[in-house]
Amino acid sequence: MLRRRLTALLALAVALGTAATTAPARAVPAGLVPAQAAPAGVAPAQAVPAHGQDPRLRTRTVRYGPYTIPASDPNAPGGHHGGTGNTLKLGVEAPCGHCYIKGIKPDLVYPDGSNANVDTGPMLHHFVMYNQFRRDPVCGTDPTNPSFWLGERFAASGNERTFIDAPSGYGYYNAPLHRWNLIAELMTHAHEEQEVYIEVEYTYLPAHQAERAGWEKVRPVWLSVAGCATLDEVPVPSGRSATSWEWDVDVPGTVVGMGGHLHNGGVSLVAEKTGTGETLCDSVARYGETPEYVNLHGGKELSSMGRCIDPEGVGTVGKGDTVRLTAHYDTRQPIADAMGIMVTYIAGA
Repeated sequence: MLRRRLTALLALAVALGTAATTAPARAVPAGLVPAQAAPAGVAPAQAVPAHGQDPRLRTRTVRYGPYTIPASDPNAPGGHHGGTGNTLKLGVEAPCGHCYIKGIKPDLVYPDGSNANVDTGPMLHHFVMYNQFRRDPVCGTDPTNPSFWLGERFAASGNERTFIDAPSGYGYYNAPLHRWNLIAELMTHAHEEQEVYIEVEYTYLPAHQAERAGWEKVRPVWLSVAGCATLDEVPVPSGRSATSWEWDVDVPGTVVGMGGHLHNGGVSLVAEKTGTGETLCDSVARYGETPEYVNLHGGKELSSMGRCIDPEGVGTVGKGDTVRLTAHYDTRQPIADAMGIMVTYIAGA
């Protein structure tokens, strides 16, 4: 059984475009592979008190990688980007076990810890975290979707690097010894190869403290306009467009947080209850808000997506409800691989 499962995971990795070679960040491990140690001169991940909030909270920063991004080739079709393609890492490090994770703050950095962004080339096209030991509530029974093999999708971001921050008193529970799987795709505008790390700062509370304080567990629900398509990609035409998908609610409860992800050209991502027309979240895309989001060609790239967070709940969803997710784009040219994803966190599920 284990041999068949590993064979299936290898096949999935190939389908995702991950080359089975010894190149960093491209190899598909034959088993569980921990996150790489920090390079010389860089402090290892440590749990320290979180500043500016509940003094009981802890923070831990974990690096995943290194990833080597091939140089862009201006003479090749689409050569304005070099890219890794989708890469799969199994058994990556979690920041804690038997804990409630409140915050997940992603970044992309060079080996010396400095910011890596489109102003110097690299782009965190997307990354997705999976919990191997929990079933994904939306696509976990569909063998064509990576979550069937890799587990529950609980966190993701693109180059906007959205800070996933649950309201006070809520957290994503991670059981003892649970490790995670990671899919990432990185790109660059630069004409030279670049080495980077995905760096994630986690904020959490040990479970015994969280439960004594009455914290509630949240269940992540992955909504995508692509439904359960393997790579969560949909084509969008040039000009203004709207692409929708509907979720028949099977994880009822109070929605305490939602955050969207679009590609460049995206305008907004809207989640609404079809029966009442109630808008749960309207996540608006913004571009070039700071200098690091102006690329090497002078173009402004997507720099933030709106979040909808409320400890009292941005809304409730019950069995029998339907939530419609709509991705709005406005582009000069068609996009073959657009995305529209909203990770939703539900309490009381």
